[in-house]
Amino acid sequence: MDFREFTAGADDDNRRLDRIIRKISGKENLSGLYKAIRKGLVKLNGKKTDVSEHVFKGDKIKVPEFLLQDESSENKESCSVCAKKTDFQVVFQNEDLLVINKPYDVPVHGSADSLEKSAVEFYREKFPGKKSISFAPGPLHRLDRKTTGLLAFSMSLAGARWFSENIANHSIKKVYSAVFQGKITEAQKWTDFISKEYSEESSFQTVKVVGTQLSEKYAVAETEIFPLKHFEYKGIPCTIADIEIKTGRTHQIRAQADFLGFPLLGDSAYGGTEITAGQDFFLHAKTLFFPECRLPGLPRKLDAKPPFAFEKFCKTYLLNI
Repeated sequence: MDFREFTAGADDDNRRLDRIIRKISGKENLSGLYKAIRKGLVKLNGKKTDVSEHVFKGDKIKVPEFLLQDESSENKESCSVCAKKTDFQVVFQNEDLLVINKPYDVPVHGSADSLEKSAVEFYREKFPGKKSISFAPGPLHRLDRKTTGLLAFSMSLAGARWFSENIANHSIKKVYSAVFQGKITEAQKWTDFISKEYSEESSFQTVKVVGTQLSEKYAVAETEIFPLKHFEYKGIPCTIADIEIKTGRTHQIRAQADFLGFPLLGDSAYGGTEITAGQDFFLHAKTLFFPECRLPGLPRKLDAKPPFAFEKFCKTYLLNI
């Protein structure tokens, strides 16, 4: 039986063995992978090991060839990513994090032109000498396809852990700008409960908002609204406002706004009146605030300029954002 040996790098440090093997194998049949580990076919530093064993930088992992993905298919995938790379504006980048200004109508996950795949290609170009068995760059929070603005990707395991921990303990503050239907006259705090809903008639996933928690499947959503200016769009009173989200639920701002009678202008999926303005609606992640204790080189605050269509729409209605 043929084997291949890998050396764990800094971005593999303190990860479980089974998670590392899953990354490098590319196999969907996990039972076969776990069986091979239990039978001693996978060795850590020359010894039989357990699936839950943690791997550290410098450790040697020997893996049978039949568990590894075919290199030719890996190269084909890489070429596919290169061919369909999506351009983006870099707002900040170091060895741990990449923060971009996400364009409108570009998916973060899934498709061939997703930003996730473009971030992987960016990582390969910027850090050709980085060696890791299991690490791959990935988005560290979510933005909807039609939401623009600041989006962070991991460039190292340390960066991923730091960002995720600070998102979880609410040390990273996210501020958005949006155009709402209706006149919001004073600052508001919205606290509601959200549950995902699936429609058999549409592939588009929406969420349901209620004022009280009906069951455990409903998660709390907290949003603060700070109105800035008011105007009219074709006779419809509107408000441009800053938004700070305290939680990160799917479609949180859009769904709560609809539930409370102030849908995003143009957001027809959530009660808004359709518009013709270069975008279906305007929701932009404008600012990220970071805690005092942060990664080297990362500033306390990052800002992203709104897209051209957002700026043009606001200037048309005598707004200056």
